Amino acid sequence: MRMTLVPVVAGMLMFTTTLAQQPPDGGFSMYKENYLIFSSDGGSAGECDAQFQFGFKHQLGGEEIPMMNVDNNLFFVYTQRSFNDLCESSSPFRATNYLPGLVWIETIERNEDANVQLREWSAGFEHESNGLAGVQSRSWNRLFLEAIATNGTKPRDSLLEPMDRGVFKHLDEIALRFRIWDIISKSGNNQDIRDFQGSFETQLTYTTKGEQFALKIRRAPKFNSANTTFEITTRVIPLLRHIPALGPALFDLTDTKLAFFFQYFNGYGEELTEYSVKEEVFRFGIRFVE
Repeated sequence: MRMTLVPVVAGMLMFTTTLAQQPPDGGFSMYKENYLIFSSDGGSAGECDAQFQFGFKHQLGGEEIPMMNVDNNLFFVYTQRSFNDLCESSSPFRATNYLPGLVWIETIERNEDANVQLREWSAGFEHESNGLAGVQSRSWNRLFLEAIATNGTKPRDSLLEPMDRGVFKHLDEIALRFRIWDIISKSGNNQDIRDFQGSFETQLTYTTKGEQFALKIRRAPKFNSANTTFEITTRVIPLLRHIPALGPALFDLTDTKLAFFFQYFNGYGEELTEYSVKEEVFRFGIRFVE
């Protein structure tokens, strides 16, 4: 691993550990996926690259909205994704996507008798930028609405095992997430970004004991094709964990807040700077989980 990534790994470990120690109400908590992954063929990047993403949310104000006796579900959210060229001599960060926003998140109590249930909806504003100026500047602002529905699975009776917590809390859960957005403004350098990023995204997720599979599809209208992301999160790599001596130590993360993470991407707009370039890339690394 290049030395430039050492502070990244250390920082993400400290960041996710701090979030995990926050109280459930208020404070900071994870938002979207937090991961560090690598590729031997980084798409438009060349031979090899690393990508890391971290995100958090923080409740704004107190638990209730003053004078209204209504729960306060307004959050400041922030996600950052960076791309690192490992094969270059200085291992430069070639691109970063910055994504702050304000979002209202409404969680619905689980009904154990329902076969299908709306579990969460959210609405908000997001600003995404590559942080550059001049002709390299890329940015867009959007309003979005999102809903998540799941099947009627019950939580496990015992959550004592580490692999039964966080994203793995519910056994055999199928979740469908649908997000739609409207672009309210965009940079003059990316006026056609809707052609490549579309106006909605669908995600299907299946979670079982210690494993999670997710398929995300975002339509690219200009080419009548889809930007597709397939992800696998797993605590254990079954075959490799049986290697004598090293297997259990290297390929079984059951007792940690980490998981192995596989990601396949095929489409446009992974990097905002090169939003009109199509890429196909497979990456593998570590996901940080609560």
